[in-house]
Amino acid sequence: MVLDRNLCFVEANLAYQRVTERTRDELIGQNIFDMFPNPGEGGRQLRESLQKVLDTGQPDTLALIPYAIPLPVSRGGGFDMRFWSAVHTPLFDSAGNTAYVLQNTVDVTEIERLKDIAFGPSGVPLDAPIESATHLYQRAQELQQTNLILVEETNQIRNLDRKSTRLNSSHVVISYAGVGLKKKNTYTQHT
Repeated sequence: MVLDRNLCFVEANLAYQRVTERTRDELIGQNIFDMFPNPGEGGRQLRESLQKVLDTGQPDTLALIPYAIPLPVSRGGGFDMRFWSAVHTPLFDSAGNTAYVLQNTVDVTEIERLKDIAFGPSGVPLDAPIESATHLYQRAQELQQTNLILVEETNQIRNLDRKSTRLNSSHVVISYAGVGLKKKNTYTQHT
């Protein structure tokens, strides 16, 4: 998305529209903080980063921004907590002044949620697993059980192959040696 010096939308691509659940027409001309108010830490970080780009004409990167997005009324309203990684880049006018800020964001919400499942919101492993972590653990146990069954089946096939090889190596061949019958052991191995 692209913002002007008043932090109003002048452009928003389809990916941004999709993740924010807003159409281009709903966004263009609107101030980002009016559309997506956030008085918390995420809002402060975003505002400071955008202002820094406007003031210095230098790009700024925010590795992780927690930012709640207001849900449309059609989805019941409320907020959806999202996590973003953003690079803010100045776009200059013909005089070389910063006229716009291009925001390139990556929605890293799923990564943060998976991290929370594994380690909890504090980043420290949980003492008691939460429901999603329990499901993940149960699934891992199912996979481990399936792998044990596959190992057992593989061992059974190997044992059958060994028995087959022993039978083939000990079988007696009777051949005609000119004068009479003679027993001769032949060793064959099947691979």
